Amino acid sequence: MTDVTKPLMTAVLLGLYELVTANSSNPSSHTTHSGGVAAILCAEGSPFDLSIRGNLFQLAHALRSGRHFEVVPNSPAPAPTPSFNPTDISAVAFHQVLRRAEDCLSRSVALAEDLRDVLHQAVLLDKRLALWPTRQSDEWRPRTIQAGSQHPPEGLNFWPPRVDTYYDLYVAAAWNAHRKNRLMLLDKILRLSERLQLKDGVRKLQAEAADLVAAIMASIPYHVTHDLDMQQHLSSSSPGEVSPGKSIGGLLLMHPLYISSNLSIVPLHLRCQMRECLAWIGQNMGIGQATVFSNTLTVFPDESVIHGYVLLWASMAFGPEGHIGA
Repeated sequence: MTDVTKPLMTAVLLGLYELVTANSSNPSSHTTHSGGVAAILCAEGSPFDLSIRGNLFQLAHALRSGRHFEVVPNSPAPAPTPSFNPTDISAVAFHQVLRRAEDCLSRSVALAEDLRDVLHQAVLLDKRLALWPTRQSDEWRPRTIQAGSQHPPEGLNFWPPRVDTYYDLYVAAAWNAHRKNRLMLLDKILRLSERLQLKDGVRKLQAEAADLVAAIMASIPYHVTHDLDMQQHLSSSSPGEVSPGKSIGGLLLMHPLYISSNLSIVPLHLRCQMRECLAWIGQNMGIGQATVFSNTLTVFPDESVIHGYVLLWASMAFGPEGHIGA
């Protein structure tokens, strides 16, 4: 394969720069560079393919594709990744159900038969998606290092009472992508159930969503601070201060927070906290796109968010010496 390392790295870095420097008047300029990344990496069936408006690209595909874009001899072995069973739902099927559900919900008049059919499909997909955590080994599971009511750092209303740590940021992002996807499905299931005036199971849906949201919130400290030994700091009775961590943590966290903050199944006070966290990431970690997300009351076009994902995950294909690995 022709060496594409330099042009790929250039496109990725320029795209990430655009995410960092984004502002309210120019929030989506990263899309040009993510398109370049996609063009470089797109073989047939590539997880970075944007030719069908991004519907193919999902974190699950990026982790499980097994495609070697360019294997460099004697390069360091890549870190292991959480296992994704090939029988998991495809991104195309997932987004088809979401789009069909939204189409039914947006109609002032919709046939009950259509509503029930898409509700059935969404429930089946969610059941399959809910199995993903059970397939992960203990090594990839989050570990709670602090639980219970503690004094949050001064001024950080979004700081969670529970704090989880992970194997690394890549694994943490995989878990939040899973939680975000489930929340999107549960939100549609709840709205469809309400439209059909179905009351059975509503509390269960809300409880499952609450667990997913709590887990996303519990991942915030791990993403935003470089103090990896947080045990002593978090168990202190004094509020203390939070020292911002590497920007990649904020970059990986901002999309799950932003998407979750626009879902009605997420309680309003937690949606507000998520946006407060996005504002903090923008101000303290220097990521302009997070600031834009925190100030945006309407949902961004799917394409803009997907282009951001492409840049983030393409950047993580580079090894420590700038080579592209598996």
